[in-house]
Amino acid sequence: MKIKKFVCFSFLLCMIIPFFLLLTYRKCNQYLKPIQPDDIRYVTAEEYYYGCDDPRIVDNILIITGWMANRAMQKSSYVNHTVLLIDEEGEYFEIKTSFYERGLTSYFNDGNDYTYGGVIGKCPINYLKSGETYGIAFIDEERDGTTNLVILDKKITV
Repeated sequence: MKIKKFVCFSFLLCMIIPFFLLLTYRKCNQYLKPIQPDDIRYVTAEEYYYGCDDPRIVDNILIITGWMANRAMQKSSYVNHTVLLIDEEGEYFEIKTSFYERGLTSYFNDGNDYTYGGVIGKCPINYLKSGETYGIAFIDEERDGTTNLVILDKKITV
């Protein structure tokens, strides 16, 4: 009888743990997260270096690459960069974003470290509304708690 209880308990545990891990994975890897730009400061080209390559769709994945750096920073002052999509109704959506090296430190050669100024955002297009045109923006979260938004002149129609 004890063995039967142990087997049943083990079976239940083996079912619950993967379910919990799946929910955690889906929460952490949400591709398209709506955000409210309430406490975000809009910045201009005089305050930030930024650029964006042409957005592209490869194997049904929207890929947006670019870079962003505060002109006034003395050291690496940012903690996070995020790529945003802005739909036709003006709603903001954060897409999964990561840093990458763009060679900005050697390009600007001004004594500042722009190593992680490059960003790449990816989102499967099935998360987006078909036929809709999305604007692109970058958010820079700095160590002092300020959040800066640069709206780019690039758009993509899915």
